[in-house]
Amino acid sequence: MKTLTLSKREELILCSIVERHVRTAKPVSSNAVVRAGRVHLSSATVRNVMRSLEEKGLISQPHTSAGRVPTDRGYRYYVDRLMEPSFPSDAERAAIEGQLAGLADLDPGTAAAAISRMVSSLTRELAVSIAPAPAGVVERLDIVELGGNRVVVVAATRSGATRSAALELERPIAARELAETAKRLNEWLSGVSLGEAETVLRARIGSVDRPVRNVLSALLASGSKLFGSGEAGHVHHEGARYIFRHPEFASDAACLGEILDSERALAELVLACEPSGVTITIGRENPRREMRRMALVVSAYRAGGSVGRMGVIGPMRMRYSRLVGLLDYFSGALSELFATGTWERDDRRA
Repeated sequence: MKTLTLSKREELILCSIVERHVRTAKPVSSNAVVRAGRVHLSSATVRNVMRSLEEKGLISQPHTSAGRVPTDRGYRYYVDRLMEPSFPSDAERAAIEGQLAGLADLDPGTAAAAISRMVSSLTRELAVSIAPAPAGVVERLDIVELGGNRVVVVAATRSGATRSAALELERPIAARELAETAKRLNEWLSGVSLGEAETVLRARIGSVDRPVRNVLSALLASGSKLFGSGEAGHVHHEGARYIFRHPEFASDAACLGEILDSERALAELVLACEPSGVTITIGRENPRREMRRMALVVSAYRAGGSVGRMGVIGPMRMRYSRLVGLLDYFSGALSELFATGTWERDDRRA
């Protein structure tokens, strides 16, 4: 999508339309923009600017006589350029921290359920929580030559599970060099969680000789195949009833049926987002057809070497400022709470 540059006047009017539509769920007229007081312009001038915004695909007119509503693209511009996160108040933080304190000793599934209940209660939206999948602890790594520049690295964990990754090296490697590389990898990674292994290898790559670097470079380039979580832990959702309270779905929320009926579908939606920061996916940006009328806001938190996620699903007309601030705070608080890696330690004792 071509990068848009709006004038200050256009940005103020787009911001006014988005924020009023979020509150009312109704098309926004030029008179309503004027009454909001953000711009000191006549209704005629505001209508001209609104026509410009419509031509740029940022707002649309659902009916000939109606006002305007933001499009997917309009919401995206607002989120990326105009919105300021609204973080929880001191009183909210104290209440949240009090509830979070009880999660540290819970099993992952119970903690995920509690997190989704808390987020749903605070946002009045459908909340999804995915507990960190145990990353496993490396027992041994083996490297098998396939011929030419190709090898397979196999990682066995203490729980008995294995993962493998086929690698394309920059140059062929001799059997002696391959054995030495495998020995070095085992020295560095034995007893390390899969979630931490990539960090360990990145710290080593600058100080190793060329044969070892040959394998490490290829391994890190496809690290998610061997070290990434790749699958969901316990998945829990709470607050589906809130979807029906939105005018957009009051009479038809069937679009959520396939998603809510499948933990895999929910997990795919949430795990597709970045494992850091807060990610917002709006309308047609969502890969699933059922989500094209909706938005998804996701944040991640760390528990030892694993990553958990929490998300909110609702109409495109969501309070993004509130959600971003809240989920950002939650992710920081949960990462701090689980900094000792309680669930990782359980795996290490296995």
